[in-house]
Amino acid sequence: MIIFNGLKARNFSRELISSRVYELMEMLEIKQLEERYPAKLSGGEKQRVALARTLAPRPEILLMDEPFSSLDEHIAFRLRYQLKKLQEELSITTFYVTHSLDECREMADRVFYLA
Repeated sequence: MIIFNGLKARNFSRELISSRVYELMEMLEIKQLEERYPAKLSGGEKQRVALARTLAPRPEILLMDEPFSSLDEHIAFRLRYQLKKLQEELSITTFYVTHSLDECREMADRVFYLA
């Protein structure tokens, strides 16, 4: 079951929490996961749920350290596409750490390269 403790901790009303949960579930295409427990989710599903939970309280900055490195390439590509779309929709500044130059080109507007 998807739980959004970040919203509860900030004393959001039940109605606002419910609204935000369904908004994010729709954005990340995870409505079908609403009643499933973490142990029953695939790696990609867990990553999308984690991203939804992170975005729920509307952070101004998102920090990500190789968020999709443990996923197979097809799923990682799809999730990067979704993340890029979300970044644009939500106008959220994202620091995205990766060792992959291809991933960097795919995700970045600006690049900081540390050799």
